[in-house]
Amino acid sequence: GAFYAFPQLPKDSPDSIKFCELALEEVGLAIVPGAAFGEDSCVRISCAVSSKVILEGLQRLNQFISMI
Repeated sequence: GAFYAFPQLPKDSPDSIKFCELALEEVGLAIVPGAAFGEDSCVRISCAVSSKVILEGLQRLNQFISMI
C-alpha cells in the first residue's frame, strides 16, 4: 500500500489541474490533481518516498504557493 496526503488548495488558486501543471512548470513539483478523485479543490501527494524527498517536495510546494 501507499500513503497519500490530500491537502486543500489555497483560496483563490486555479483549479487542481492548472495548479498541478503550473507547479510542475515553475518548481518541478509533480503532484496529482484532485479532480481525478472528485475533489477539484485538492491535490494528491504521495508519501511513499523517503522523508528527504517528502521534505524537498513540501519545500517546493511552499515555494510555488508563495508565487501564486
